[in-house]
Amino acid sequence: MGKKDKKQKAADNKKGKRKLLIIILVILAVLITGGGLLAAKHMGNSNNTAANTIAENVQNDTEITVTVPKINIFNGDSRPIAVVLENSTNNDWPQPGLQDAYLVYEITVEGGMTKLMALYKGKDVSDIGYVRSVRPAFIDYALANDAVLVHYGHSPAAASDEASMKVDYINGINLLPSDKTFWTVKGYTTGNAKRMVTSIKNIQAKMKNGNIRTTSADTGLGYVAGDYDLENVTDEAGNITNTANSVNITYSTSHTVSYTYDANTKLYKRFQRGAPHLAADGMQLTAKNIIVLLADEFPLAGEYVQINTVGTGTGYYLTNGKYIEITWKKDSRTAKVQYFDKTGNEIKMNDGVTYIQVTPKGQKVIFK
Repeated sequence: MGKKDKKQKAADNKKGKRKLLIIILVILAVLITGGGLLAAKHMGNSNNTAANTIAENVQNDTEITVTVPKINIFNGDSRPIAVVLENSTNNDWPQPGLQDAYLVYEITVEGGMTKLMALYKGKDVSDIGYVRSVRPAFIDYALANDAVLVHYGHSPAAASDEASMKVDYINGINLLPSDKTFWTVKGYTTGNAKRMVTSIKNIQAKMKNGNIRTTSADTGLGYVAGDYDLENVTDEAGNITNTANSVNITYSTSHTVSYTYDANTKLYKRFQRGAPHLAADGMQLTAKNIIVLLADEFPLAGEYVQINTVGTGTGYYLTNGKYIEITWKKDSRTAKVQYFDKTGNEIKMNDGVTYIQVTPKGQKVIFK
């Protein structure tokens, strides 16, 4: 074989390998973009057009770039940080830094009030507050997300649980006065726990000093890239019955939460007790996904209440203006929570902020 033939053969081999690589990338892109064959079925001509374009480029030996969608809300290996926030009265709003959380739990505490647990990952948030005391259910949901739990004080049951369950936590009320992990809002005394504030940098420094693990392999809530719509649920006449332009959730006679859907942004605007729930910058808080998790509630000594986080139960999942009925499962206090649709498949969570409303069974949940 002459030099010219060898050069031609090498060029053909390189060209063939390039074509094979492009074909592999095309297959991966189609699978990742929408969940394989199911996505291809729903996305229809958009995937076919992309595939045809790539095929033409292969024939023309044109250099192409395949962009693979990525999850934005939950990425990297930094360990989630879960901060318990006060939510009892209008004076506790707005909560600094709440708008930067990727996941927020709202859970009943004593007196028919609620507290929030905001989770952060891969963000440098300079002000988070107002940090408040923890209850056992918050421990369980922090463990479900492999998160470091941050709070200021605790109920007796929560203090016992943190010790016996070997929870990674930072409790500001136990720190020395010289410690600067938490600080108070100007105009309030250092003893007023309702106005305690912290930051991600301060928490991470305390984690490092306390030899608390800073990375995590947790995969989150099953997020999907792109924008996923729930299937329509229809009655015998063909009318759609699972529209969720709004939802109203009653926690007690003293506290209600509602969301209204904005079709332009494809986000839910959050309200508390009939008023917009605002961030520190005056913008209304929003959610891409909402889970209403119905759970048993029972009293504890000292007027505290406990939420049964373990076992199975029912609830609802809302995203993009629709809702479906779901079931949830948590095998132990340390286990992840799994959410299933009526067919038994785990639900897909859209890439965006999620609020999980842990609601006592028997309370009203109204969709419109």
